Amino acid sequence: STSTERLRARVKSYNERTMMNVCDIRFTQKSVNDTFSSGAPIKWTIHMLQSKQIKPCEIPLIRVGCLNDHWKSIDNRRLYCFKQSGIQTIPVIIIQELTEEFHCKNQSPNNGVSVQIIHDPKPKTHLVNK
Repeated sequence: STSTERLRARVKSYNERTMMNVCDIRFTQKSVNDTFSSGAPIKWTIHMLQSKQIKPCEIPLIRVGCLNDHWKSIDNRRLYCFKQSGIQTIPVIIIQELTEEFHCKNQSPNNGVSVQIIHDPKPKTHLVNK
């Protein structure tokens, strides 16, 4: 998809957002990688949020759904960054009907209370704009 289409999708998602307390959102996965798919380390994102160099609204919205009376996110790395940085309230997208992705990711052994951070040594391929 083009960058214009991605921007339109992000603007649309922000129009459909709901504000939630980070402490009310649980993880779906038992572990997450210590880097994003872009190659950016989650520690860097936490630092940037804590130092207010980036705002929560500059990070793609996390998607949350309600399962067994608990709000859970399928965007576990971003949720981890918000929790670790001390951010209290974030915009989210509510998943009205839980998707296959939600059910596949919902593997937390502790009902989403915490998540383990793992290091995946596989090399990432980066595209660099010059």
